[in-house]
Amino acid sequence: MRRRRPGDETVESDDGYTLVEVLVSLALMGMVISSILPAMWSAIRVSRFSDTQAKVEAVLGSAVDRVSNYGWHPCPETDSLGGYAAKAKNAAAIFEWPASTVEVLDVQYWDTTTKNWSTTDPVPAGDCGRTIISITKERTLQRVTIKVTSPDGQQTNQLDLVMGDIRTDEERDATLG
Repeated sequence: MRRRRPGDETVESDDGYTLVEVLVSLALMGMVISSILPAMWSAIRVSRFSDTQAKVEAVLGSAVDRVSNYGWHPCPETDSLGGYAAKAKNAAAIFEWPASTVEVLDVQYWDTTTKNWSTTDPVPAGDCGRTIISITKERTLQRVTIKVTSPDGQQTNQLDLVMGDIRTDEERDATLG
């Protein structure tokens, strides 16, 4: 310890912070961080939720496009290429999701008698393999319900696609050959 002599100038020295000051500052920083962390965690969860929902929407849009581009088929359940379900399930591959995340829930057919949707296909089973089927355009209307569920099962969405064979007789004959 240094002694003061008479006539020395007084020099104040800064020996640093006291233990109490350091503890108080750590406690204050801890309170600030603990109040910010829940908000950050919530933002991360919302972001993940939004990202998954956007992917579900993208897969659903792709599935609807694939079924729509596949075109109308008189008997989609017995189609040799797997029908609408096979085309819709291919959409899951855009995010490398399992094909089981996309499903065709239902195919309904317009009933011209009751003017309502029905599960009964107006095309007789014997006509399913034929290339020319004589039914009115109104009777070709089909409502295909497609559902997409995220791989974690937390997000889901579905959409109804209404399609029909709206080609003229001349266009239909031209596609046959």
